[in-house]
Amino acid sequence: MLHKYLVTMDSTCGIERDLGALTQVLQEHKGPIDDDGLTVGHCLEVMLDGPATELEFATHADSSQHDSALVPSDLMRECAALWVDLHGRRFSIYKAGRRPGPKTRPAGTMRWLGRRVKKAMDKLATRSSGVQDTTILGIKRSAFQRSLHEANPARQTVALKKFDALTKTKAVKSTVLACARKRHGNPYRVAQLNPDEKLRTGSAFGGIRLPGSAEMVPAGGYVLDAASKGVTPKPGYSVFRAETSAGPLLRQVLRAKLVVMDSTCLLDRIVKHSDRGLTLEFLVVALGKWLLDVRAFSSCRPGHAPKVGVVHYKASSSVAPGCKLRVTDALRRDSPLLYETIRQVTQLPKSVWVLQAGVGPADVTLASRTDVRQFLLTHRRANHSGSGLLGGACFRSRPS
Repeated sequence: MLHKYLVTMDSTCGIERDLGALTQVLQEHKGPIDDDGLTVGHCLEVMLDGPATELEFATHADSSQHDSALVPSDLMRECAALWVDLHGRRFSIYKAGRRPGPKTRPAGTMRWLGRRVKKAMDKLATRSSGVQDTTILGIKRSAFQRSLHEANPARQTVALKKFDALTKTKAVKSTVLACARKRHGNPYRVAQLNPDEKLRTGSAFGGIRLPGSAEMVPAGGYVLDAASKGVTPKPGYSVFRAETSAGPLLRQVLRAKLVVMDSTCLLDRIVKHSDRGLTLEFLVVALGKWLLDVRAFSSCRPGHAPKVGVVHYKASSSVAPGCKLRVTDALRRDSPLLYETIRQVTQLPKSVWVLQAGVGPADVTLASRTDVRQFLLTHRRANHSGSGLLGGACFRSRPS
């Protein structure tokens, strides 16, 4: 009995104090309580036998009270080890490391189904042991064999072969034209037109089709007759013959609505022009006029647009960017009418062409009538708005 009494450390006073502490814990505890009192017992044990001061948790490294590093006590180390054993590190919010072996993918998803289908198709495609094996469609694999440079299967029809050959021929022609446009600007020679009616952008203007509704030939007005044999007057049009001097001829072209010549393609087809003929071409291109041949003017009537023999030039001398011209003494001596016309056109208020005098830099040097013709072929602009042709409202024609 004495031994049993000595091993019992609790006394009546101690038990009463512990019951008081338990009552205090129950009053302060707000969380759930187990039916067996395990949680309350743990709280009471910590309160009675747990650390009572901060030094029992951690101490300063330099034994001072300043903001230095804290050294955990043995109790804190045991608590940390116990927490890791029970809950893991960082509150178990980190991802688990990748386990060795193949990655497991969820089944039943669309990706899973796609992988299964691809795997099955690969398996079917690799099961063949010869060209006579039958595919899943019931067709022998030899029917799908083709050469390395063949665009279609071996058993293509005759019509399909002809179509492939025609496509290759067109591709070669298109490549040649594209290279020519890149090098020279105009892939067609002088007086040569694209056979396609919608793509006529050659330097010859004889076949340009003006729109029947978007733009009509002016009905009535002043007509300058520059044809070799003259034209028959039409009702509503006042016809006057072209003058032979520069000043009156310039005033006539400025006033005229239409200019009638033997052909609209004289600038393209004739290399050597007369002084008067090239002067008329220069005025029509520079000032922007309707140019008609004799046949087109004879069929001209209000509300009617001739399909051929008509070209509507834009005023090239008034279209930016400007150009500095230099005329040599040879052109002044051989073509006085043309030189005087060029000088007066460059002095017009809206002209962006400048006649360069002296030894200053110039963009174009005009030494002969051939140089003037090449200059007009390069800088002329013809309107085809609404006609379905390429190039926008107007396009530039370049000599070959």
